[in-house]
Amino acid sequence: MKPRLLIAEPEVPETGPAKPTPPPGTGSGLPRAALANPAPTIPHKAALAGPVGGPLPKRPKGSLFVGSVLLLFVGAASFVAWNATMRYAAYGTVTGRSLAVNPPWPGTVESVLVREGDVVRQGDVLMHLANPQIQDDIERLSDELRLAQSELDAHVAELTLSAQQSRDRQQLALAEYYKLVGELLAEQAKLSDLAGRMARSEKLSVKGAVTGQDHDSTRLAAEGQKAKVERLALAVAELKKRTDGGEPEDHGSERLKPKLVRLEQIQASIQRARERQREGTIHAPAAGRVLSIGRQVGQFVEPATTLVELLDEQTLEIALLVRQDRTIAYRTGERIEVEMPPRQERLSCEITRVGDEFLAPPPQIETRFRHGERLLPVFLRPVRADDSDVPLRLGSEVRQPRSWPWSPGWGA
Repeated sequence: MKPRLLIAEPEVPETGPAKPTPPPGTGSGLPRAALANPAPTIPHKAALAGPVGGPLPKRPKGSLFVGSVLLLFVGAASFVAWNATMRYAAYGTVTGRSLAVNPPWPGTVESVLVREGDVVRQGDVLMHLANPQIQDDIERLSDELRLAQSELDAHVAELTLSAQQSRDRQQLALAEYYKLVGELLAEQAKLSDLAGRMARSEKLSVKGAVTGQDHDSTRLAAEGQKAKVERLALAVAELKKRTDGGEPEDHGSERLKPKLVRLEQIQASIQRARERQREGTIHAPAAGRVLSIGRQVGQFVEPATTLVELLDEQTLEIALLVRQDRTIAYRTGERIEVEMPPRQERLSCEITRVGDEFLAPPPQIETRFRHGERLLPVFLRPVRADDSDVPLRLGSEVRQPRSWPWSPGWGA
């Protein structure tokens, strides 16, 4: 026979006299084996529950933190979705015309006088280039000029001696004329050399390699030489009038004419070479801002090389890209406000025109539109205040905030 499980009830002490405990096996009505091996007892539910009014069970730790994180995540996702789809009505970029400045001939960058971001005016010097070949040509032509001048002086001396021997005044005047012409050509050559020295002095004075006193001395010498050449030219013209009255036939003077022609040709070649050399001073073709500098000092450049890229700030404007069905909301002459990240302040602009040709969005804002979408540009011109400078940068992103009923300018 299997032992039965008995549930022990809590004993309540009695206040009466204690009753004697019967001996085992007597008066219990159970077999002796059951009394010898009593069954295990199960505690009562009341005993397991503990005393009445005890502490409540604790909640799991971290639930408040998890809830806060979830709420923050949902809020951030909602803001991103609103910012990407509903905050702005249109997107665009700043457009403008840039100018590329190229060298006139191959050469080496001698000096750079501007930096990226500088504002320049039309005609300002941007950099200097040097071409050794042109300088070699000038020196070679100068040597040829001196040689031709010596040959002319020798023929003039022979003609002068012949005139003295024959006592022919007309021949003597003619000899004097050619001699004076030779002096004029020689002084013109000196003037050309002084002009070249003055140009080099100007470039060196910009770099601070030459003092102002030396530069002024060179300039004064060039001006004095120019005045001397002018006086000689007047004397030659006057003497020419005298010889034209009745020049006798003379084969010696005919031999001088080719020499004079040769001198004039060499001087013209030197002048052209110096003009080409002056083209190495690169000037700004228009007023604007320096976007980039393509070459630095000491680098070799070709005619196709971009030396400096200038932005014509007069052509800067904003191009908003909108769908064709929304262009009716943009009227020429109206004013709207746009934002230029990362700046948060709004910029007031005036609508100048609506484009006639569909365009694809540029790479910096193409993710704002559907793939392959074609849009019409709406061009804006910033309304500049007298005491503010509108910070327009070529290629910057522009956003037009959407108007809401609670916006200050809604319905205006």
